[in-house]
Amino acid sequence: MIRPARLFVPEIAFNPHLLSIARHFGGIAVQPAEIPAATRFIFVCFTNRCGSNYLGQLLASGGMFRVPGENLNADTVINHAKARAHDSLQRYFRWLVNHTKRHDVVTLKLAPMHIEVLGRAGILDEVAERSKFIVIERCDKLGQAISQVIAFQTGKFMSSHQGRKSETELVFQRASIDRILAGNADAYRQFEMFFGCNGIIPAKVIYEQLVLDPVQAMRLLAQQIGYPEMVVKPEAVRISRQAGALNAAWRALYLEQDSF
Repeated sequence: MIRPARLFVPEIAFNPHLLSIARHFGGIAVQPAEIPAATRFIFVCFTNRCGSNYLGQLLASGGMFRVPGENLNADTVINHAKARAHDSLQRYFRWLVNHTKRHDVVTLKLAPMHIEVLGRAGILDEVAERSKFIVIERCDKLGQAISQVIAFQTGKFMSSHQGRKSETELVFQRASIDRILAGNADAYRQFEMFFGCNGIIPAKVIYEQLVLDPVQAMRLLAQQIGYPEMVVKPEAVRISRQAGALNAAWRALYLEQDSF
């Protein structure tokens, strides 16, 4: 597929990952990351609490790929760069590729902020032709926002995490739910602009369909991203849904209140 000479990337009004990474390296220059030509990429485009961790574990369940991680968060980049004396984002990314690839495929999670980071560095231009993009989206946007508010208050972003607060200590915050709803809507708009302006046709996964029939949903996804031989073992997934009575109670409370 033909790509533009330089990919369009979203410009985020406030991108703390970009700001922190640029500050650490003294700027982000466009320069080659020198990724081996045989290396391919699968990027999972996500928003918080959309089911991306579940999708990632399903991708890795058959052993063909690694679980995609959020390895472009500023703290992750900076901590590894300091430990290994990386003097540029490109050097960190080259190390990340070598450290995480399996069968010459790198799996990585991307939020719009991460796309801007890779785009500013010219890394996306270098690897786009050998990349597949997956977008995972949750139909229940209100449920997603409520789940995100609860996760931020408890610090428990996966069922395997140990929370710092119990549910009895949590506080319903309609303003936070509204803010997250708006932020997630904007994030998916940024994804669509990135794909549309660059002629990229992503594979799309709907979380509710994935949960309903993970084997069938992943079989279709495997065809879309060009890995029909991918094996999926749902029984190998080690996380579970966290939503419970509190989520339902907050949903009812939100819908009972006056809107904006």
